Amino acid sequence: MIRLGIIGCGSMGAYHAKKFSALPGVTLTACFDRDPLRAARFAAQWNIANPHSRLESFFEARGCDALTCALADAGHAEVALLAGMYRLPLFLEKPMAMDARESSAILASYRDCGLPLAVNFSKRNSSAVCLARRLVLEGAVGAVSGADFSYLQSWLVDSSWGAWKTEERWRWRTSESASCFGVLGDLGSHLFDIARFVLHGVSLSLETAAGSKTKRTDGVGGAWEELVCQGFGTGSGVRFPLRFEMSRRAAGHLDHLFFTVTGDKGTLDVDLDRSRDSVLLSSVLGTGAVECKGESVAGSYEDFIALVQGKVLSGESERLSARGQDGHAVQCLLDDVQRLLEAQS
Repeated sequence: MIRLGIIGCGSMGAYHAKKFSALPGVTLTACFDRDPLRAARFAAQWNIANPHSRLESFFEARGCDALTCALADAGHAEVALLAGMYRLPLFLEKPMAMDARESSAILASYRDCGLPLAVNFSKRNSSAVCLARRLVLEGAVGAVSGADFSYLQSWLVDSSWGAWKTEERWRWRTSESASCFGVLGDLGSHLFDIARFVLHGVSLSLETAAGSKTKRTDGVGGAWEELVCQGFGTGSGVRFPLRFEMSRRAAGHLDHLFFTVTGDKGTLDVDLDRSRDSVLLSSVLGTGAVECKGESVAGSYEDFIALVQGKVLSGESERLSARGQDGHAVQCLLDDVQRLLEAQS
């Protein structure tokens, strides 16, 4: 039985508790939140014996065998470095850190101790995304000539996910000090991870970026709320254009991630709103799009527990759920885009 500790007792922490507690061989034994009352309420809700409101006491108690971190972005590095020091396998919410300097330190810590470090880029753990990767690698679209990735949400312009100016779970996401570049770290990190995953072996370089920030009002705002960046992918002697779009103010798009990969033989379309387990593949011959369905794959939570247990899940060689090195590579791309945006402002 794996004793799992949860760092962060907010909405994402509750989601982690829900997902992990449903897995066989896992029991929730400890939790941490700087608010003692929230930690106590969380512990009561999830039947956790040991709530803590001090990080030091959480780690010194040694009440868990592995750890999941669901804090705001600014809290990731402190927890991850402590977890590495105490030799605890870690499941870390994306993005990995606030910048590549922090993610590099985290990666080095876990490389030294040889323990599992997973980053929760959960979108790649869908049948559709895994199938897209396999089809590209098998040459179904031929030599890739372009790719376009988009992730659109609308919670800054409607109340479908709550009142973002007053609810803590959304307020911090618009803050420059608490979030990793706002929408860039939130949605852009998923897009960059999927691009690296699906276009396996391709080097991504980003050369232009433009966006807008949430206005500062009532103590919130100031971070990027929407942006577009473009660049190139290079692999096997071929260079092709890339485009990434991300927004939190895209009216009519509750939580919409979609992408297209084009090659000299055809085009691959993935729309997770349409289907999480199938893709559309069309040929340059104009014979129409064919729907291809992927095999079921384990989620990122299940995969992490398998890592801790030393198991290899079915389909592991294809799915390759995000590890620390993936998180750091994405963090470097986030930093690159931020530098482009700063240079133009």
